[in-house]
Amino acid sequence: MVGPEKTRYIGKHGCTVDADIAAAEGATQGFDVVIVPGGYAGSEYVDEPVVIDGNLITSRYPPDLGDFCHADIEAASE
Repeated sequence: MVGPEKTRYIGKHGCTVDADIAAAEGATQGFDVVIVPGGYAGSEYVDEPVVIDGNLITSRYPPDLGDFCHADIEAASE
């Protein structure tokens, strides 16, 4: 996983994720997941189950997982 910094990130619900490299180190295309904690990328909160912005698909929290998975599968099949 790629993050703004090579560190451990703790999500809103207590899940931890370790970034293998920092985005500034490059080679981000070789990773399946890029971590963008709120605020790091000038993010704006949208209160919707799923938000699609170009090739970025996000959701709010675990109860939205079904909608998120559906959107992810649709995008992968295009």
